[in-house]
Amino acid sequence: MNENVKFKLPVIKILAGAFYMPWAYRNALARALVVPAFFGVLFFCFIWLNLGTGYSSWFMFIAVWLITGLLYSLFAVTCHRVILLGVESVPVYGILKITKREMFFILAVVGLSVLSTLFMAGISIIVQLPLNIANLFLDNKLSVSDWFVENMQDLYYLLQLFVFSRFGLILPAVAVDQRTSLKWSWRITKGNTVRLMIIMGVSPLAVVLLSYLIPSDYGLPGYAFYALLWWTLLPIQIAALSLSYRELEKKNTGTDDKI
Repeated sequence: MNENVKFKLPVIKILAGAFYMPWAYRNALARALVVPAFFGVLFFCFIWLNLGTGYSSWFMFIAVWLITGLLYSLFAVTCHRVILLGVESVPVYGILKITKREMFFILAVVGLSVLSTLFMAGISIIVQLPLNIANLFLDNKLSVSDWFVENMQDLYYLLQLFVFSRFGLILPAVAVDQRTSLKWSWRITKGNTVRLMIIMGVSPLAVVLLSYLIPSDYGLPGYAFYALLWWTLLPIQIAALSLSYRELEKKNTGTDDKI
């Protein structure tokens, strides 16, 4: 059996490091991340004021995704590099221009999001297709269960978590200028899927739990606080992915299926 299959990620160690590393580098990270975080909060508030929960067109949807992806890319690449390479690997006030590295990072994030959507579409087809076929021959039509419809968002989140856990190691790899592939990420995460889903799910869960402290009728100030909370806790999730990458890459050194 391959060594990296036997290796089990130390979940507690990585989670502890994910909270510790951003705190240890808090001064450097605060300076380096203030610009994308500031514009990220402003942009989230702009979306809330002008779009609510819907988009007037596909163009608007794509524009929002591109701007969000750009801000996230600058933020995440800076975090990954500080955690993995040290403070000196980024400018004092962070990465504020788009290079080939950031473009590859944005494309990787978009690709993983699309992959999650395709997974969800596949599950929907698997659930719906037999019902559609059966309805051709039945008088009393069958429908997708209320449970599936009501919990579709949760299922999609779990699928996203799965996809980013198995393929997400390409993100810190791109951030530190390592050339990799989806195949590489899938292989070195083998045997650690559940551990990675736990590791990657802690920070979003913390945001969700803390968001319950915000009254639902608090309007723009409440949403601005939520956006600030999201960007403030994001380094924890990024650090968790960085540290998982570091642990698995150490066990993977010397393999030859990178591109």
